[in-house]
Amino acid sequence: MDKAKLTIRLVCKDDVNSLWENVYSAMTPRQILEEKINPQTEAYKNQTGFLAVAELDGKTVLPMWVSSIYGSPGFIYDTIHKWKNDESDRIFTELLEGAKYFAKQIHLDALCLMGDPDEDSPYMEGYVRGGFKKVFSANNRHYYMVAL
Repeated sequence: MDKAKLTIRLVCKDDVNSLWENVYSAMTPRQILEEKINPQTEAYKNQTGFLAVAELDGKTVLPMWVSSIYGSPGFIYDTIHKWKNDESDRIFTELLEGAKYFAKQIHLDALCLMGDPDEDSPYMEGYVRGGFKKVFSANNRHYYMVAL
């Protein structure tokens, strides 16, 4: 794949098939539209969240869902990337930067996420490299946050 053709943007209805093929294969296209795309499109309009996507060569390859209840901060859900020291890390890094941008557009001042119980998890490395810091631990989970 041509990594130079990477675009970070908000999800749209045209992403149904790419999300089904590349991300949410356990769901039907209708479920993706009704449970992911439509609610997050409305959330962005209401400034309570969004679903940002990385589009590579015209296909949606990685989503990042951010939701905020009662204002800031926004919580990141449903985004799993294992740091591999390869080109896929660039996609994740740019998507995370895009998510920060969209979060500022809806007036969030911080992003949070619940991390892996293993503090050295390769699933957390991209977030830590993106500026997230562990702020507390509870029930064998670690919570990370970055100011925007």
